[in-house]
Amino acid sequence: RRMTRTWTVSGRRMMWGQVSGCRGRPRGRWKPLLAAPLVGILFASNGCSSSGSGDADVEDAAAASSVDADVAVEVPVTTEDGRMLQPAGHVGIWFETEPSDPLDRLVWKSQEFVGQPLELEPLGDAVRTPESADLPNVCAPEVFERLEVLGIKKGTAPDVGLGYILCAASGAASESSIRSVGFMWGSDTSPDKFLGTDGVSSLDESGIGVVVQGGFSEIAGCIAFREFDDRNLTLFSWPDSLSSSADCSEALREYQIVHNSVGGYFV
Repeated sequence: RRMTRTWTVSGRRMMWGQVSGCRGRPRGRWKPLLAAPLVGILFASNGCSSSGSGDADVEDAAAASSVDADVAVEVPVTTEDGRMLQPAGHVGIWFETEPSDPLDRLVWKSQEFVGQPLELEPLGDAVRTPESADLPNVCAPEVFERLEVLGIKKGTAPDVGLGYILCAASGAASESSIRSVGFMWGSDTSPDKFLGTDGVSSLDESGIGVVVQGGFSEIAGCIAFREFDDRNLTLFSWPDSLSSSADCSEALREYQIVHNSVGGYFV
């Protein structure tokens, strides 16, 4: 029997053992890297195959309640004892102190960009659909410049399709400070493409959505996303085959890295 499961991070600090909900389904041993153009084809057709997840630890994590998407996010303040406080307006997972897990550390390092939004150019005619012309180019060079500061390198060339853009990045295997990490992310006018007709999503208490069953999650595994209604925009991300695991916690963290790297909100 198929069951709908959710993954939740509390609004207060918690250890992983205190977090409840969906941690996904087992992933196969090998999954080929989906190049962006191929993903675009699958994205449009909403095809299905196997999906899954693994395990990841959470340490010293905090999450904010959902706020209005058009609220400007303040620059985080660091206290005298070294804690980086989650600023007003920021949505998602937050680490006040440096965590030990490599992926969590990337989220923590990406917090330095919060409150410094990038002025991303709209995709314009590249998306070939008038209603999507105002989508911000979340695959712009300046986004990758910030990711490179974290030790994350640009992957396959961005795929601009009918109403969406999709790009990829990965962590260098030689970087001792991070484990192998790779993920896809992009923007769309709505989550309909990856939800399809049978996709099941839940809203994490951090304000980030997770698709855990059906739709494009049958191919990509857990998909993390957030809708920005004032911008007619959905920002989404999911792990690719370079990831050591692909449970919902990893999808959420990789989404958070991108969200933080564009400044924590869109201008």
